[in-house]
Parts: sequence; structure tokens; C-alpha cells
Amino acid sequence: MAIPLVLDTDPGVDDFFCFAVVCAFRDVFDLKAVTAMGGNNTTSVTSKNAQRILNLFHRDVPVSYGADSYLTEPFGEPVVSAHGHNGLGEVEIPDPGIPLDPLRAWDKIHAEAEKNEGLQLLTVAPLTNVAMA
Repeated sequence: MAIPLVLDTDPGVDDFFCFAVVCAFRDVFDLKAVTAMGGNNTTSVTSKNAQRILNLFHRDVPVSYGADSYLTEPFGEPVVSAHGHNGLGEVEIPDPGIPLDPLRAWDKIHAEAEKNEGLQLLTVAPLTNVAMA
């Protein structure tokens, strides 16, 4: 039986590889949702990046918009030197043009935990969304 999973991410180049593994091993990971926040770039950029990456891997998984700052301070400038201006190393992945999940990230984490016994969180972003949940 696959592990029910929520991926909490700030998709830049490094998180792309996490998506690749989770999406490739569908028999191991039952990806229920992706929650995105800023860190490598702004939350609006990382949320759309999450949708783009999921679409690239042919996965229909909801993406929820998360925190626009850390708990106690604003995000710094996007990490352009490592992740490029678009957060994905300037690799262009088409936008699937679908809306984000209406639940904010912390509410989505809570909702999935209520629905899925044994839910696991895979956190590769700052832990603000998790703290809020």
C-alpha cells in the first residue's frame, strides 16, 4: 500500500528532484497534495512552479498556496544565483492554467491529515506552513 503523502515545498531547482522521485514512484507514494510557500522565490512563483512540475510529470494533484513570509520575518530576495529568476534555473515549463486549491496550505495539511490515516509530510521548504497547520 502506498504511503499517503503531502509534499510541502518551495519549488526551486533542488525541490524539482524531490518531485521527480515522488512522482516516479506512484506505487510507493500516494501524493495527496502539494503545499507551496516562498523561500527560493516568492510564494506566487513557487506555487505556480509546483503546478508546472506536477503537470510535467502528468500528476493531477492539488496545490495549495502557503505562507508569504516566515513566522517572524519577511522572505529575503529570491535566490536568483542558484535558482534563476523563475525559480527553476530558467528552464521553462508550461503553465497548466489551472487554479490553485482554494484551501490555504496549512488548512490543506490539516484536512489531509483528517482524511488519511498515516499521512506523512515530506518537508523540503521552510517549515512555516507546517507550523501554521
